Amino acid sequence: MSTTSSWKGKRVLVTGAEGFMGSHLTERLVEAGARVTAFVRGTSHCGTSEYQLKNIDSAKTRLEGLVAGDIASPDIIPLIKKQNPEVIYHLAAIAYVPYSFDHPREVFRANVEGTLNVLDACLEIPKLERVVVTSSSEVYGPAVRDSIDEEHPLNPTSPYAASKAAADRYAHAYCTTYKLPIAIIRPFNYYGPRHVYDVIPKFIKQILSGKPPTVYGDGSQSRDFVYVDDMLEAFLIMGSHPAAAGNTVNFGTHDHVTIKDLAEKVIS
Repeated sequence: MSTTSSWKGKRVLVTGAEGFMGSHLTERLVEAGARVTAFVRGTSHCGTSEYQLKNIDSAKTRLEGLVAGDIASPDIIPLIKKQNPEVIYHLAAIAYVPYSFDHPREVFRANVEGTLNVLDACLEIPKLERVVVTSSSEVYGPAVRDSIDEEHPLNPTSPYAASKAAADRYAHAYCTTYKLPIAIIRPFNYYGPRHVYDVIPKFIKQILSGKPPTVYGDGSQSRDFVYVDDMLEAFLIMGSHPAAAGNTVNFGTHDHVTIKDLAEKVIS
């Protein structure tokens, strides 16, 4: 099925719309004709004219609306309800793993309480068709078998991963308890333009500044990397496919790249 034809005129709210994936998704939905409201980090509701959007300011005039607030504050619940979206993409989060080591409570508030605020708002939106909650492959922790499928045990090993696992399971619980049309997406490592943290942009920055890429150990640890355009298709599927509601789905390439090989590719 097409992942774009059904979006024309659809009221969509994207939380975390200024982030790496959120900004790309917002642009794609606008291009598909959706009526997109961007939820961004800020202190109050604001109009599209007076706010400078990080990453996607050029798309500002094509947005249906713009809402600014603290995703971890219950004050955002009525703001979300007021938009009356048909589809919500919840991407707002503190996603930098090392940051969570020193700020676990802040990460918990943003990632867990923020998700609960979105879910509570969903309980009072009458024409809600789909809520896509963004989880992470980090919830699995170290692989205990050859491949990681959706039935793999959850064993988060960082405060960030623990927060995403908690938000993931809260979304599942709200789907089961309140029959909300929730789809949980567990993306593996995505990369591309506007990505400013994690290993690929870190390697690029180091090499362009004349430094060797920092590789820990022998570099044999591997990751599944997905280009942003491919992951966008995954998000669109989760927001539109009838079978996605009520399900949790991994998205990756199933092609593992070692950190050593990645460093060599970036150097070349």
